[in-house]
Amino acid sequence: MKKLLSVINHKEYQNICILGFGREGKSTLEFLDRLTPRNITVADQKEVDSAFLARFSKHIIHTQTGDNYLAGLEQFDLVIKSPGIKLPSEIENKIKEKLTSQAALFLEAYHKQIIGITATKGKSTTSSLTYHILKESGKKSVLVGNIGIPCFSLADQIEPDTIIVFEFSAQQLYNVKCAPHVAMFLSLFPDHIDYFGDFERYGQAKLNIVRYQSSNDVFFYNPKYNVIRELVENIPVKSQKFIVTKEETPNFITNGDHILSKKTNVPVLDFTKTALRGEHNLINLLFAIEAATYYGVSFDEIIEAAYSFQTLENRLEYVGCFAGKHFYNDSIATVPDAAVAALSAVKNIQTIILGGYDRGIDLTHLITAVAESPMLNIIFTGISGKRMMETLHSLFPNHSKKVYYFEHYENLVETAIEITPVGGVCILSPASPSFDSFNNFEERGRYFKEKVREICSK
Repeated sequence: MKKLLSVINHKEYQNICILGFGREGKSTLEFLDRLTPRNITVADQKEVDSAFLARFSKHIIHTQTGDNYLAGLEQFDLVIKSPGIKLPSEIENKIKEKLTSQAALFLEAYHKQIIGITATKGKSTTSSLTYHILKESGKKSVLVGNIGIPCFSLADQIEPDTIIVFEFSAQQLYNVKCAPHVAMFLSLFPDHIDYFGDFERYGQAKLNIVRYQSSNDVFFYNPKYNVIRELVENIPVKSQKFIVTKEETPNFITNGDHILSKKTNVPVLDFTKTALRGEHNLINLLFAIEAATYYGVSFDEIIEAAYSFQTLENRLEYVGCFAGKHFYNDSIATVPDAAVAALSAVKNIQTIILGGYDRGIDLTHLITAVAESPMLNIIFTGISGKRMMETLHSLFPNHSKKVYYFEHYENLVETAIEITPVGGVCILSPASPSFDSFNNFEERGRYFKEKVREICSK
């Protein structure tokens, strides 16, 4: 706590703006309440909860809402921005020296204690798994970041020997000037192009996880993603670099579903005994056990923790078996590559639900995988689903799949249940964001699960 307070408690920071007042913005205000009285402005396009603000009466608090919430940001001494807000370049350039974020401030205070994990997909599972192994082995640790836990909200729990597992999104890494002691870069493919403008800027933001490391730090990455390898090769990485692939890592090798110790050639882990499924999750597990090994966790402790780990909601989550039909919720699959991974991870998929908000990402790889799979049914939805359907008919005019289209989710789940044969699997793995019909992928996943259970229980 003292380290973080010292980073932010400068005398010149008397006039502070909290830009964005969702979960992270609120935790920023709660943290700032530890400072001496300041002038604090809460800026958000939406109306701000006045009752919540009333709790912080020692400060002079203003609000700036509506269409002009970004006006006059240059007047503040410090602007702490939430990651979801995309600033126009002309505004960002004006306030560049004053602009920061929870992630940037937290890294400045605690970088020597942080395991930072980023990826297009896999970062939540790997972060949760790494934290679970450390915690179960008795290590003092916390899990924060893009997983849904603002880092400021757990500042009270951080002591000098606490290991901080921090899941970083590209938006959180954008504009940071400090890197974690242990950095992990798991995967990279096109996503969030609407935020960054192009794939290059998105990748460069992710690369900040290693860009500012020193020779005392360590970096684990998967070079089988050509873009990751090229990005890493094009900057002067000062830290110790370690490769993690399906075949081998610094301390382990794999033989089928078994992970073996390089030193003893003895099996350490049987992947089939974990709750994880799919090659991508095997690689996530390898990253997690490398991090745990780096911090001195024994093989026995790693095995026990890996076997007790439960998969996260919306990530190849098994909903259940109803009337002999199996259902999986993979709503986190918001890009095509994630849905392709699900096709390999789950056996006997007979019905897949694809589509949602359209970011304009190339669909060829996904549609080819779907068309060449043995599944019977494809349900498309939303604007991206319509484009997927058109791509399928264009690339594979003689396909034999049964195709269904729903503009929104009304009656969609009922149809999915009805057309899935007994013994088969129905999976929601949309390959698209949810914003056309839901607030977020979590809401979409919950809707799917609740509908399946409601309809199948009748």
